[in-house]
Amino acid sequence: SKVLSTSWGQCEPLVSPGDLKAEHDLFTVAALQGQTILAAAGDSGSADCATTNRPDQTLAVDDPAVQTGVTGVGGTSLTAASPGSPTETAWNSGGAGGGGNSTQIVAESWQQVPSAQSSATSYSCSVSFNQQCREVPDVSASADLNRGDAIFWNGGWHAFGGTSQASPLWAAVVATTNQGCANPAGLLNPILYGPGAASALNDVTIGNNNIFGGTQYQAGAGYDLATGWGSPKAGALLTLLSGSPAGCPTITNLSTSSGPAVGGTTVTISGSGFGTGTPVVNFGPAIAQVAAFTSTSVTVVTPNVTFGGTAGVTVTTTGTAAGTSPVQTASLFTFLSPQVSSVVSNHGPLSGGGRVTVNGSGFAPGDTVSFGGSTASGVQVVSSSSLSVVVPVGTETSTPVAVVVVGSTGTSPAVSGANYYYALPGYQMVASDGGVFAFGHSGFFGSAGNLRLSAPIVGSALTPTAQGYWLVGASGQVLSFGDATYFGSAAQLALAHPIVGMAATPDGQGYWLVASDGGIFAYGDAGYHGSTGGLTLNRPIVGMAATPDGQGYWLVASDGGIFAYGDALFAGSTGALTLNRPIVGMSVDLTGDGYWLVASDGGIFAFGTAPFFGSTGNIVLNRPITGMAAA
Repeated sequence: SKVLSTSWGQCEPLVSPGDLKAEHDLFTVAALQGQTILAAAGDSGSADCATTNRPDQTLAVDDPAVQTGVTGVGGTSLTAASPGSPTETAWNSGGAGGGGNSTQIVAESWQQVPSAQSSATSYSCSVSFNQQCREVPDVSASADLNRGDAIFWNGGWHAFGGTSQASPLWAAVVATTNQGCANPAGLLNPILYGPGAASALNDVTIGNNNIFGGTQYQAGAGYDLATGWGSPKAGALLTLLSGSPAGCPTITNLSTSSGPAVGGTTVTISGSGFGTGTPVVNFGPAIAQVAAFTSTSVTVVTPNVTFGGTAGVTVTTTGTAAGTSPVQTASLFTFLSPQVSSVVSNHGPLSGGGRVTVNGSGFAPGDTVSFGGSTASGVQVVSSSSLSVVVPVGTETSTPVAVVVVGSTGTSPAVSGANYYYALPGYQMVASDGGVFAFGHSGFFGSAGNLRLSAPIVGSALTPTAQGYWLVGASGQVLSFGDATYFGSAAQLALAHPIVGMAATPDGQGYWLVASDGGIFAYGDAGYHGSTGGLTLNRPIVGMAATPDGQGYWLVASDGGIFAYGDALFAGSTGALTLNRPIVGMSVDLTGDGYWLVASDGGIFAFGTAPFFGSTGNIVLNRPITGMAAA
């Protein structure tokens, strides 16, 4: 819904500053999304904390009506509904419309105008205590319980009142107004406090809202803390909120529905109700140059929007028939530019230098590629959907960087798959009780050391951000820590052989489990590339590691023998060595051209480009090492 109304509230002094801040953030987001939110200003007048059982005369306002992203609705007593000039007073009989000023919330700029700075305001807000406080109500409507509105409820007609009735009455008027134009009214307050709003409201100048007989607050000409700006005049409000008493223009066709994101495409827009003045044409938030127009046709040149994507085209007319056309299928325009869907491998060393594949669409010769603003070298166009590039030197390891392709049609937009992770080298080991040991630049995010496990932990795998990891038990149970996501396990299966290790896909959206016979179990987006399940092994499989692009993996046996599948390359093994302790796991380094093997005593064997950082080979361990994962 684009129009929301709440009849619930609590006096501001009873709401914690933290809750007020949380509500402010929530309602601000809703307002930015184009939603209209109205709230009852309360039925205890200027003393909002007062109840039947607690006659508290302290001046207070109602939350959430006092929030800046909300339109607070007070109450009036409607004694004569004469067309054009109703007779109303501030409601103060059997209750009163809430109103006053906050002591916690600073007024937004739209309320900090001379016409809304009530002489009755007694507080100032902000750290320096020199800014106007938020004031309520913003507007009002009929709320007198003795002159209630007739509502059909629970099988019959009843008279209802209070600001709990006034707020949904305003919501109904706004919702009806929204039907007259495509664009919803959104946050009402900047409009209500802006020029021209007075003609759409009935100014209430008589009465006050003090239920205890005082003078706070008095209704008066213009804005006041008893009735705000006044009650709605529905017909005039239509014009104020939509700018279109005559309805909206409509688009029926675009002469072309696509063009480069850098702009320059001539598009003829056909439809009706385009008026007699020069219209404003938007492609999403960007304004197009109007070349020619009639009441049924507008010719424009598309703007430079930089990034590819689909935008809604709207025509906003001016003059007495002002309005904005709705966005519908016939008015959608697609801006074309390179698009990046994935980077394989999506992580590597801070020094850069490795070659990766950028997948997507719209690629062409001459495209440039950057990683977090640093230009990549060696760009090769494999196809319109694939680029091969050399990763530049990185400067940041704590967050992913955006991979951006710039071509003649525009720039690729930022999407989740277009990220690359620079990482500092390191690795971690996990014990059979789930204890985790981190070395180098690897981080600690939790362990299973204090959990009751159905079977010992036998392996682990890091997420691509190195900000989380999975642990796997011999039963196939998978545990997630940090930013690791759970995709499934083999714990419910009747396994012929126990699980002995695991590896994650390069995007962190899947993983493999491997059994002692080399059988492979794939979850999430992990693909199958082969196994030793059909071979007779000299020693059982004890672990695995995936290649950086996820198109292959290695299996390692307890004697350090290596089995490579997919695009995994052999860099060496301990199969010919006499080991003090058996190999229990492995992990690949950042380049993908090297890997480590780890023994049950924590001894490390490095092959290919994998460097040595340390081991637990000379430490007396409570439990044996059962696996490792590299950052």
